Amino acid sequence: MMTDLETALQRLVATALQTQAAGRLPTWVDWNLVSLDERLESLGFDSLGRIHFLNALENEFHCSIPETRAAQAQSLRELLHLVMERAGAE
Repeated sequence: MMTDLETALQRLVATALQTQAAGRLPTWVDWNLVSLDERLESLGFDSLGRIHFLNALENEFHCSIPETRAAQAQSLRELLHLVMERAGAE
């Protein structure tokens, strides 16, 4: 069972991917089912898309994520742990 943070992160990923891709993604893929173990590079975020996604995370979870730490994250799960760490620190 997913936590509220995992569910929120998964929803943000789906929204970010749909917004960025704007019709370039296959319609048969359910982006709401993207795994938290998915590698960020495999999700198709370009550099601007990744920045927008990080901003969405900061807004959703009311935290500040240092760009250097976010750049080191390789998967959604690693970003989730970073968000939990940062949200608890502020």
